[in-house]
This record gives sequence, C-alpha cells and structure tokens, in this order.
Amino acid sequence: MQFAEEVFEGVGAGLLSIYRLAVGVAISVPPIWYFLENDTFDLRQAVVIEVIGIIFFCGLCILSFISQKGK
Repeated sequence: MQFAEEVFEGVGAGLLSIYRLAVGVAISVPPIWYFLENDTFDLRQAVVIEVIGIIFFCGLCILSFISQKGK
C-alpha cells in the first residue's frame, strides 16, 4: 500500500507541474504575441486567453493549497 501511495503522490506532483506550465503559457502568450506579431494581434482573443489563464491560476492556487494541506 505504501508503494501505491508513493506512485500516486509522484503522479500528482507531475500533473501539478504540467498544470503550472499550462498556466504560465496561457498568461505569457498574449504579451509576447502583442510584441512579436502586432499586425496579427487580436485583443478579443488575447483577453480570452488571459482570462482562461487567470481562472486556471486560481485553480492552481486551490490545488496547491489542498496539496500542502494534505502533507
């Protein structure tokens, strides 16, 4: 049973890292897009991506809090 707990803890930490990466990408893409491709920049799409990133960031905070609370 101890082995299963260690495996699930490792998988959970890996998924949390992937989630962190996705949040970082969603938050950082619109400013990079604006400066590198100003002629194709669409403010509406950029705002949607930013809002999704912020929502995911809030979820990430909750998951991190739950993860730390369980230890």
